[in-house]
Amino acid sequence: MKALSIKQPWADLIIWGFKSIETRTWKTDYRGKLLICSSKTIDRKAMRDFKPLFPEDHQFLIGKALGVAELVDCTKMKDFHQGFALCDLYHGYSWILETAKEIEPFDVKGQLGLFEVNYTEVNQ
Repeated sequence: MKALSIKQPWADLIIWGFKSIETRTWKTDYRGKLLICSSKTIDRKAMRDFKPLFPEDHQFLIGKALGVAELVDCTKMKDFHQGFALCDLYHGYSWILETAKEIEPFDVKGQLGLFEVNYTEVNQ
């Protein structure tokens, strides 16, 4: 399955349904299931800003596959994307995600760009 590494807390914000647009400086033609993986790097400012959205005892896992979302579009970022992306407008791309759901976490060595992980969804 195609996978994407995303820093925490952004990965959990996607899985928990707070964020439906991931922003990147590059575009992709890929559409379909996307394994959401937490990188081993944490965005400390975002962690301070968004931690109140989660239960006090929430564990932000790193270096793990956390969930699956459907990548339905990739377009230049527009003003109205800001709220869905939880960030300010910049000159990059909006990866539009739907139906994000949590999976049983497992270890993944993240990579830059889209990469392949041997994972098959069961009981869909």
